[in-house]
Amino acid sequence: MSVEFLEIFWYCIIFIALFAFAALDGFDLGVGILHPLARKDEERRVFLNAIGPVWDGNAVWLVIVAGGLFAGFPHVFATLFSSLYDLMMILLAGIIFRAVAIEFRSKSESKAWRAIWDYAFFFASLVMSLAVGFVLANIIKGLPIDSNGIFQGSFGTFFDFYTIVFAISVVSLFMMHGLIFLLMKTEPPLRQHLRRWALPVVFFFVLCTAILTLSTWFLNPHMTYIFRQKSWMLSFAGVGILLTLFIIRDVFIGHMGRAFIWSSGVVLVLFSLCALGKFPTLIHSSINSCNDLTIYNARSSQKTLTVLFYIVVIGVPFVLAYSIWLYRSFRGKVVVDSHSY
Repeated sequence: MSVEFLEIFWYCIIFIALFAFAALDGFDLGVGILHPLARKDEERRVFLNAIGPVWDGNAVWLVIVAGGLFAGFPHVFATLFSSLYDLMMILLAGIIFRAVAIEFRSKSESKAWRAIWDYAFFFASLVMSLAVGFVLANIIKGLPIDSNGIFQGSFGTFFDFYTIVFAISVVSLFMMHGLIFLLMKTEPPLRQHLRRWALPVVFFFVLCTAILTLSTWFLNPHMTYIFRQKSWMLSFAGVGILLTLFIIRDVFIGHMGRAFIWSSGVVLVLFSLCALGKFPTLIHSSINSCNDLTIYNARSSQKTLTVLFYIVVIGVPFVLAYSIWLYRSFRGKVVVDSHSY
């Protein structure tokens, strides 16, 4: 098994794990951000029980991303997690508080108690989404790392026009994805109430994505180099636009299952554009491109990659089979009873 194959294989594994997190935990986070749209306690319980069976498993894809980096590209893992330590701790805090809010909310029927955890659920979901956005934005924009992979910036380095636009765009993507998931899982009259928010949420996503695309094209030329050289790859963007139009059509004719598939497709297209733009670089150095960490200079040994390849090939089908079984078991509309959240 060649080294070149293993390098590309592990790059793809990390890409797949990131996409799975965004497509699966993304709608969980979107439901959390949209939680204030619920008008009464029963509707808030519907929101929580829509994601209740799957939210904890969906977040595990982040662990797979970290594990894939640790196993396949340890130098990237070390540089990334030491450079973005503050953002990672904010993301971890969001994960913890979201879990606590979901599990603690229904432990008491007190209105004040539930209100506290409702706000915690919303705020933690928003913080998680923004943190994911800022982490991805800084990876795409580039980090000020020297030849030894040592971070040369400060906490303020993570925040500028581009990273803020990117983080807000991630929030808008998760909101759209989460709203479509809720439309698929709810019954009238809550469904009618949520449909009134469909067009504003999709428009917000389109606006954010348009601004982000222009910002990437002009502010981060290293991300658009391959698209300038091979213009046919811009067809990916056209697919994303087409899928967004399909979402609008199917939401308004009531085909929510198809709309959710198109929404997942939009997530795939956006992550594919990022993956194509960065390949083969994993961390771009904003100080000197000679300090970039790529799949070629930051990988593990060939033996390590080979052993882990077989572990992944054996283990991933079991993970996918379990995920398919879980989603099939809890398909259909949300039914709230005394045992629900």
